[in-house]
Amino acid sequence: MNPRFRHLLEKIQVQLTAAAAAVLACLVGWPFIRPWDPHGALAFVPEGQWLRLLIFAAEIWVLAAGCAVLTISARPEGALLTALVGAAGLCWRRGAMRTLLWRWEGDLGRLFSLLAVEVLALGAILLGAVIVIAAVRALARRIRPGWVWSEPAPEPSRGNPSPSAAGSAPRAPWYAQGLLWELLRSLRGRSRPGEATLVNVAGCLLMELAIAVVLLVVTFRSADHGQIAFALVVSFLVAAFVADYVFAVRSAVPAWLGPLLLGALVF
Repeated sequence: MNPRFRHLLEKIQVQLTAAAAAVLACLVGWPFIRPWDPHGALAFVPEGQWLRLLIFAAEIWVLAAGCAVLTISARPEGALLTALVGAAGLCWRRGAMRTLLWRWEGDLGRLFSLLAVEVLALGAILLGAVIVIAAVRALARRIRPGWVWSEPAPEPSRGNPSPSAAGSAPRAPWYAQGLLWELLRSLRGRSRPGEATLVNVAGCLLMELAIAVVLLVVTFRSADHGQIAFALVVSFLVAAFVADYVFAVRSAVPAWLGPLLLGALVF
């Protein structure tokens, strides 16, 4: 299959699955985790709602399994992305966080500590989703190996690359070509993906956090759901994009770890 056409099919597959996961989670999953106050914030640890936290985790893992099946021919990151979009749909109907702040007005320090614990618990749920996706793909690989995404094997370089080897080298996605890509590629100083060394991963993560903090300060202008979603998505997406192409880390760990670390540190 033509690599460009295959990439287009992968994008469509991931986008459709993400939209379906968000709608399904919002309509079906929300009644099982909604707070007792219709206008209250969705928080588990500060409210002592451990059962609802377990239900939330189970819903995310079921979503991850379904998304892994529907995106079996896409990259594993695509399956995790669709599951996270589903989780966002699950939380879209929540109330404002100010209701939680009002109830804890006399002990805000303890509230923020509990919220930091909740962020770490969400990180554990995310890790569980990764394990579920890996298990589903491993099972599918045993049943139908041809259906599961496989990374193209890199060809060994021998001196100057031939035209065929140059054609098989990693290139910019067709939708990301342009001035921004050329600028970031010049900052990288190389055209091949980097290795997931500890130094590169740490540098990528720190750069992502630094850029995200600056962008969040600029984009967080109100407590409305739409503004919060815009600020979080745009800030971390741009930060992860820039950090990934500067350090060229062939790992999705910094992209997923950055928001969790920043959330826990801020609380």
